[in-house]
This record gives sequence, C-alpha cells and structure tokens, in this order.
Amino acid sequence: MTLADEAAGSLEGATRPLQPPSPWKASNKQLCAIWCLALLATLFTNLEAVPGMRTISMACCCLLAECLDRLWVFLLCLLPMGVLMGLTTWGYLQEAALVICVAFQIPLSLAYLAHRRLVTRHPELWSVTLAFPSVHTALWTLSSLVLPVGSFSSPAYDVAGQWLMLTQCSAWLGRSAVTFVLSWVAASGAHRWASSHGPGFKAALASLFIVCIAGGIRFYVPTISIDRDFVSPGGAVRDFLHVSCLSSMDNLYATTAARLAAGDAIVMHSERLTDAETGLDAPVPRYQHLLEQHFNKTQIEAVIVLSFEDDGKSWYHLVTREGSVMSYAKNHPVPFVESDLSPGTSRPTVTAPRALGRPDAEQISLTGTICFDTDFPAVTRFLDADLLLETSQTWSNIGRQHLRGHQYAALENGQTLVKCTKNGYTGAIDPYGSIIEQVPQGSGVVSMMVPRFPKLVTFPLLYLIFDSIVGLAACLWLLLACSPQLSCRWLGRCHF
Repeated sequence: MTLADEAAGSLEGATRPLQPPSPWKASNKQLCAIWCLALLATLFTNLEAVPGMRTISMACCCLLAECLDRLWVFLLCLLPMGVLMGLTTWGYLQEAALVICVAFQIPLSLAYLAHRRLVTRHPELWSVTLAFPSVHTALWTLSSLVLPVGSFSSPAYDVAGQWLMLTQCSAWLGRSAVTFVLSWVAASGAHRWASSHGPGFKAALASLFIVCIAGGIRFYVPTISIDRDFVSPGGAVRDFLHVSCLSSMDNLYATTAARLAAGDAIVMHSERLTDAETGLDAPVPRYQHLLEQHFNKTQIEAVIVLSFEDDGKSWYHLVTREGSVMSYAKNHPVPFVESDLSPGTSRPTVTAPRALGRPDAEQISLTGTICFDTDFPAVTRFLDADLLLETSQTWSNIGRQHLRGHQYAALENGQTLVKCTKNGYTGAIDPYGSIIEQVPQGSGVVSMMVPRFPKLVTFPLLYLIFDSIVGLAACLWLLLACSPQLSCRWLGRCHF
C-alpha cells in the first residue's frame, strides 16, 4: 500500500459517521415489564412512601426513554405515570391532584427527552447522565415557586422522615440536593443497564455514598462521647417545653386557660379553630388578657398560637402578654379545597427572643406558618428562629406524610418544628429532621414535652446558589439536546 492509499484510508475513516456501541436490545416483553415496574413503584411514593420507589420509577422511565424506538410510544407511557402519581396524592386534592399530576408530565417529559437524546448521541460520556437530574431538579424547584401544590410530590418527599442520612444534605444545599442525587442515580443506572457504560453510574453512587457519609457524620457527631452518659440523637437536650395542641372543642377559651394553669408554655390552636369575634371579644386582645393574668399570677411567660378566618383570609397570630408579636395571612390556600380564601401577601417573621416556661429559661426566638405554606420553601427559608410553630388542618390519609414532609423546613432552618393539626398528625421535629413526637389527632387536646435543642448553623444562601446553578445547567443541557451541532462541538464524538 502506498502512502497515498494509506492517507486516503485514514481520511475515509475520519470522515465516516461513528457507529454507536451495541446497546441492550430489549424485547417488547421486557420493555412492558419495565413499564409495569415503573407504574408499581409509583404507587408506593408520596403517601406512606417506601424509600427508593421514586428512584426506581425514574430509572425505569429513563430506560424506556433510551430503549424505545418510537418517541410517541414513550410519551404515551408517561400518561399512566401521571395518573398513578395523582392517585398517590389523591388525599391532598382528589380530582385536582389527578389533573395536576397528569399535566405535570408534559414539562417532566423534557427531562426524559434530554436524557434520551444526549445519552444516545454521546453514550461514552459519563457527564451526559447529568442532563436528566439537572432538568428534573430544576423543574421541581420551579414547580415549588409557580405551581399551587408546592413541593409535596417531589422525589425528595419519597424519603422524607425515613432516610435521615441522605436528607441531611438539605441543611447544606436545600431539599433540591436530595432530588438531584436521587435523579442522577436513576438516570445513570438506566444508562448503565442500556449501554453497559458504567462511569456515570459509579460517579452517581459515589456521590450518594459521600452525601450519606457526610449526613451520618452530621447526625451522629453530637452523640459521640467518651463516657457512657446518654445523649439523644441531635445532641444534648437543654430543656423541655410543655406544649399543647387544641382541636375541635366547645369551650376553647376555658380549655386554653386550663392548659396554661397546667404549666404549658405554648398553647396552639389548630388551623382556623379560634373564634373570630369583634370588639372587646376579638381573639387577640382576649387571649392577650388571659396571658397577662397568667403572668401576674405565676411570673411565667407563655405564648398562644391563634388561627382564625377574617376578611376572607386565614390568619396566624403569635400572642404574648404584650399582644400579637407576629402575624400573617396564609400565602397559599389549598387549591380547590380552600377556594373561599384569598392569599395573603406578607411572609411570616421572627420574634425577639424570650424566656418561656420558667423565668430563668434560656431565651428562644419564635416564628410560625399555616399548614400548606410549610410546603413552599420560598415561605419557610430564611425564618431564622429557634422554634417554628405550625398550625394545620389535614384530611383523608395525608396526615403522616404531611408531617414527614415538613422535615425539610426543620432541616433547612436548623430549628425545631412543632405541628398542631386537626384530623392529622400532631408532632415535633428536631433540627436534624428526626420526628421526635407524632400523635394522631382528630379533636381534643394533645400535650407533649418538646425538647429544647440548640439551633444549628444552616446556609440559606447556598440553597439559592445551588438552585440557580442547577437551573442554568438545565438550560444548557436542553440546548445541547436540541442542537446536535452544538453538542458535537462542545462534547466531542457523536453517534447519530
């Protein structure tokens, strides 16, 4: 062979289109089985969620996106996924949950389509497995800002209250970090199965392992001691607060006075339980007077959380003997269920520190939210208080998961959260996200001793930075998925 022939052969090899590596050729039966597994896993998400089921569901959908030849078939497969997602959140909004979850499959399909195009175009590049988690996480972050359902059905809620080692990362980067890690494991695992390229899956598993190790260190370090004294998870308890939750009773004022006389430092009314009278019997001055009498008799400070409807809004008042020290109207009435309410425009604030329960008690700052508002990070973040007092009302079968989901509010703020509810689960969550108290409550009084944990350091600004970076990355990946020329130029070797 002459040099000219060799050069011509080399030129021909360089210009010949690259052939994709041999992918996994799934039969129709196998693809159908993967789809059924995705549907089954979706049934065990959200309400009474089984940890990992959402990850399995996402992995199956990524695998279908990569292996199905016809795009319209894959898009059709997403519709039943939306139906089942709506069924798992049926208790929240019933028919409306079904409609919202099915409609949300339209933007979610962008994440799967970006994964489909990029991993088939660049199968050897592990970095393309980051496309799905970036777009998927950005969509859920955006949904918590613009959709009326907040973040209650995001993948992070799949592990809420049940995988403390993983959810600790939300104290550093926000709950979006949980969604990102789980989405990356799902997408890279699907690509590993479909193409036998494992670096992306190894990187995702390594990130999951590192996050869990770091979370374990954060959770258990306060309990490490060279002696054998008991230290509870979350660190040493400084003191206890006597807290009671009142729900559905005839003589609310008398019961509140009885709880104060019994030594409660905090008495909470469940959502919209307080009678909204006017004039001298208006709730705030009436209960302020009760607290004045209590202080004059005992020299002990206490607070009462009032919740009532007034002027078409659901109001929250944190009342001391000085009056209402924090009030706001519910920002996010539950769609359809609370269509009679108008949204408030102001956010909750943080009170000045005060000693509760004993004159010599350590002073703590307080804040509070109303039920569904706690599902919106934009409302709860930056509430830099020691204790968050949430008044709530739930229904159907959503009570336990609603309490678990509010773990993220406690973690992102490094604070103790106390939830008082009607027809759900009243409870308390410590700054590490551990549910330290949960009691089903329909009516009557639930009293509990809530440990007074020290407030932890958190990084709310990093949550915003992480969400912004993921959002920008999502835009970039979508651009590369839509433009083969750009992806080939920026990412290198392409298969068409």
